[in-house]
Amino acid sequence: MPHNPLCCPLCTLAPRSWARRLWRANRAAAPGAPHTESAAEFLCRTVREHPGDVVVCPIGPITNIAAAIQMDPGFATNVREIVVMGGALDAPGNVTPFAEANTYHDPHALNVVLASGASITMVGLDVTLRVLLTDTDFDLVAASNIANGPFLKDISRFYLDFYRSIGLTGCGLHDPMTLIAARHPELFSGERTPLRVDLEGPAIGKTRRTHGRPSVNVLLDCDAEAIKARFLDALVDPS
Repeated sequence: MPHNPLCCPLCTLAPRSWARRLWRANRAAAPGAPHTESAAEFLCRTVREHPGDVVVCPIGPITNIAAAIQMDPGFATNVREIVVMGGALDAPGNVTPFAEANTYHDPHALNVVLASGASITMVGLDVTLRVLLTDTDFDLVAASNIANGPFLKDISRFYLDFYRSIGLTGCGLHDPMTLIAARHPELFSGERTPLRVDLEGPAIGKTRRTHGRPSVNVLLDCDAEAIKARFLDALVDPS
């Protein structure tokens, strides 16, 4: 059971045709019963039972992580690392001129997490837009992965169209790059700095350098060729 944004209203979007197809492809009944725990309760229990072992990679608004921190002050020290997809430090935003989408949809939550003292790596637009997937990449996947490639190519069209509409030649590798950063930090570079988030006004959701807070690791550059190769290799040869 996920949590609603801390202060902002919940934003829901009408389903696109590719999202409907994705839902239909995965709507088979799952075994077992739903968890009775909330997302925050599950996170707190898991890291408490395995202190120093769990790396959490939130790839959407970071509401559940903030709720876990507020529920259990020990969460920040029990979790090994939080590698978060979100934010834009020196790069412009992608939903407003200032804000990245995940941060924009719950800026208060990210502000809580950044002040928590947990070990945090921010994988934001500064680095995720350095690797772009193009039509040619999805053609390769479709031709090489018979089981899933054509489906992946099909659902990529909306995403590619969006990025073309903002002047880019391909779609950013946002969420997959976050997982790659957690597994292969040697492929990235950045800076350590305290961060805060604008919580009101036209720049709401903007991540900024600040002082008086614990420093976090902000990724700003990467080995784009190696990262893209790892991602495509995994799709072309999913074994």
